[in-house]
Parts: sequence; structure tokens; C-alpha cells
Amino acid sequence: MCNPLLRKPLVAVSALPRPVSTGYGPDEADTVAKCFITAVLEAGGLPVVLPVIPGELAELQLEPFDALILTGGQDLATPEAFEDPKRWIDPARDEHELSLWEAAHQRGLPILGVCRGAQLAGFAAGDRGIRGVEGHNAAEQHETERHTVDVEEGTSLAKVLGAGKVEVNTLHSQAVTEVAGGLRISARARDGTVEAIENPEPNRFIGVQWHPELMLDSPAGQPLFDWVVESARRGTDRTRT
Repeated sequence: MCNPLLRKPLVAVSALPRPVSTGYGPDEADTVAKCFITAVLEAGGLPVVLPVIPGELAELQLEPFDALILTGGQDLATPEAFEDPKRWIDPARDEHELSLWEAAHQRGLPILGVCRGAQLAGFAAGDRGIRGVEGHNAAEQHETERHTVDVEEGTSLAKVLGAGKVEVNTLHSQAVTEVAGGLRISARARDGTVEAIENPEPNRFIGVQWHPELMLDSPAGQPLFDWVVESARRGTDRTRT
């Protein structure tokens, strides 16, 4: 029987629903980019992809896990996004992940929000100003088109990254505009756009607008996954004592 003291933290990773091609034709799949899996494994955790299910089942779905990563992808289905037929939205995913956030928040699990995941956490905490932004989506040029983010001194993010400023990729079309529910802003781009938010309580929540999974060799990449796994490990250690 496995020694529970040696168990790796189980990290739930929310899925991105998207159309896929198969040998039998087109289908729909709940997916996660391979780089998320790589990052969690490198940090010492065990990643498990959570498919989108009805929100009322999310708490039960999350029960075995020690941490949660809310991934990027579609825009949040805000009124502004609904009015634009070109925006990629998925209200069922919104419902599911808002329920995951609430369940993880109530249990005190560490949560890492990536791009959409940061926006969703801000919305869940009471930010109704989530809006579209221009000039922050470099798409296929994300590896070369990077920008500077200034990190607030004394924040959890500053401790995790070990820097007051970092270069990050540019891959989001919405942004948090304010904070509520006890969250605080922990980083901004030079144009004033909010780039990161967090829970001031250590080991609870960090949300970033950039995509750390696509820049794992950078200071603003793998350390975020190391943080969520190590925070999960500390939480499981507390439950064993």
C-alpha cells in the first residue's frame, strides 16, 4: 500500500471545450494543452483534467484534489462578449468553473488562474467590469511579442517570481478592471492594464493574465506551477498532522 506521506499533490486542471478532428469525423472534446501537464509534473504534482459538467456537480468533482488550475481559452460570457458574434464564449464552461472556484475557495485550496482563469476569479469575487482590451493578443507571435509587467512589492506574486518586473507573453482579449471580495492587484502592464490579482492570504490564489504554460523556461513561467503544487503540499501536510 502506498505511503500517504509520499503521495504527490493531486492538481485539478480545468478543461477547454473545443471541436476536434477524429478518424470518424468531427467531434467535441474537453482538452488541456500538453504544456499544463508538463508544468504540473515538473513541479512534483499529479495533474488530472476536469471535463465540463453541470455546475451543481463541481464540488463533488473537486473533492479528491489538493489544488486547482483554471486554464485559459474562451472569453467570459459577459454582456459585452454576448453582443459580439465573433467572440468565443461558452456559458456552460463559465458555470462549471465558477462552481469549481467556489468549491476550491470554500475549502481553502490553492488556486492558479491563467488568463481567462484570472478573469473568472475576479468575476466570481465581484468584479463586473471585465472588459475587452486592444493590443494584448499577439496570437502566433506570442513567443516574440512580449511586454513588461511591473509586480507590486510585498505581494505573493513578487515572492513567487522573485522579481519586481518580468517579461511576459501577450495573449488575452479581456482583462480585470477592478478587484473585490478581498482580492488585490499584484501586477500591471506599462499601459495600466491589470496583469495579475491575488488573495493576500498566502498559498490561496494567484491569477495572471499571461500564459505561463507557454513560457516555462522564463521567470514568469514554471515558478507559478511550482507555487501551486508546493502550496497544495503544505495543505495536505497540515491535514495529516
